[in-house]
Amino acid sequence: MEAVRKFVVAKYGAAMFDRMFTTVLGGMPHFFLNGALELLRWSHEQGLEIVFFSNAIRPRNEELCPILMERAFSGRKVPGYRLFSRPDCINLNGGDGDRDDFDGLWGGGYKKKLVGVIVPESEVNNTLMIEDDSSYACKGEERNFVYGEYGGSANEFLMYEAYGGRRGNRRRVATFHLPFWFCGMVKRTLSIAESEDISLADAAVRALYADRAGDFPVNGEYPEGERGWSARDKLPRPPFRDFTVFKEGLAELRTINPTLTFWGDVDETAADWPEWAQERY
Repeated sequence: MEAVRKFVVAKYGAAMFDRMFTTVLGGMPHFFLNGALELLRWSHEQGLEIVFFSNAIRPRNEELCPILMERAFSGRKVPGYRLFSRPDCINLNGGDGDRDDFDGLWGGGYKKKLVGVIVPESEVNNTLMIEDDSSYACKGEERNFVYGEYGGSANEFLMYEAYGGRRGNRRRVATFHLPFWFCGMVKRTLSIAESEDISLADAAVRALYADRAGDFPVNGEYPEGERGWSARDKLPRPPFRDFTVFKEGLAELRTINPTLTFWGDVDETAADWPEWAQERY
């Protein structure tokens, strides 16, 4: 953590470190992905309700989320928000339910149910789950998931930068900027919903899968006779690394923080990520 602190302070200033990095929670240092704080404020200004749903234990979330909100809305009134944690998830490995009832397109041991937990069924069509792990989606609620490339390894990019290439992996640069992508994709979703007069869930499918939106099962069921990884590989996938989406999100988030920019050797005026960022991990 000390190497990270020295790097961030030297390159971006002490204020940036104080803003993006929290105290040690549960024995682990935490940092906010680039643009995460701005994404919260931007979402609030779009009229969206902020709800946290984390599979972490409740005490950790209850300590972390107020820090996140206070920094995101620094100098402003912090809006109300709701918080859900591991006890609110469906633990299929622990026998909370039948897999056939909850395990749809993407398998997983824990599920984040929207209907009955976050919203009533009458509101689910206009509810989005912003997530970097699609396995949390419950059967039939996959279309509500605006899911990006797994961000759990975003610290590898930060380690690479902080240790001058001796540690980490700079090709994880996209995951470190995941809030940019989420903002760009949610903006597209909101625009489609308004222009087409359709629900947010339907608009999300259109935004995520574009010309393959019609191939996305909306009921959590694979085509008859298909199952497993081979069937999953046939599903349309979001444009996880589409640089245009990242840039669209950055433009939106700069309405909140004009100084926001890409970290690392990334030219935002380019048509795509640099070649090193496009290599396989």
